[in-house]
Order: sequence, then structure tokens, then C-alpha cells
Amino acid sequence: MNAALREIKDALLGKTMIAEDGRLCVMGEGDFRIPIGVGEGAASIRVLGVSRSSWSLETQYPPQKVLEIAAQCMHNIGRGLILREQPDAIACFIRSVLVRPVVMTFAYEEGAPVLSIYTGRSATSPLAVRRAYRSFTDQLPESIAPAGKIAKEKKVKKEGKGK
Repeated sequence: MNAALREIKDALLGKTMIAEDGRLCVMGEGDFRIPIGVGEGAASIRVLGVSRSSWSLETQYPPQKVLEIAAQCMHNIGRGLILREQPDAIACFIRSVLVRPVVMTFAYEEGAPVLSIYTGRSATSPLAVRRAYRSFTDQLPESIAPAGKIAKEKKVKKEGKGK
């Protein structure tokens, strides 16, 4: 598991603390706080892992303007999240009464703006992703439109030894 995904998994498990500017940040190795219980959906995250859905967006705005708009949209729907492994990404943590928590990131990948939503795998994870996606895209101006869902890479099983 790469470091960026590990950091997002820790955020979903509730291993966060409040930074000086009021946003959340994932606790590092030297950070300590008194445990306040188990985060919602922690068991499914530990057993089943984290799911990721990504969408590419189309716009005529310059990248800096798009990042400002995305930051404002995320500020309206969740709590800001500082990701040390993805310093250029804008991120937020969204909790809901109805569905499991999600981490939403927005960054430029290969020159295109990409919205990614992470949540623990479960039967209700598609609902959590859809709710977060709709909350974000409903606030976007008409000049920024989703281009389509990015296809997930299929994992190839390694052949056993001796075959």
C-alpha cells in the first residue's frame, strides 16, 4: 500500500487531530492523543479495505481558479483535511448520519482536474460515494463539468510458484 493511500486510510479510521488552522490532519508517529473510541466503519476498513472512485473534470478555467472553486465547494460540505503525502491536493473529510465517512480529494493528475472519493468498502459504500459526489458537483459552476468516471485498474493475480 502506498503512503498516500495509507494516510487516507488512517483518516478514515479516525486517527486525526485538529491543526492550528482548524482543519484536520492525520496523526504522525510522534503524535499522541487519548483514544476516544472506534471510528465509524473501522472494522470494515480494516477487513475489507478502502474503495476509491475518481472522476475527471472538464473546464476552460486556469488551474489556480479551478483549485480555488474546488476548495470553496469542499469547505461547504466537509471539514478541511491536510494530507502530508499529497500536499498539492485539496482534501476534506465528510461525516454523515446516513452513510459512512468519506475522504474527498481534488488535484491535477496528468494535466487534468480529478476528483477522488475514498471510503471503507461495505454494502453502503456506493451510497456514501454518490452522496459526496452529488454534494460536490451540485456546487460547481456550469463551466466545470464532470467528463466521466475514470476506469479502475484491474488487479492481476500472480501465478503461484511451480506453475
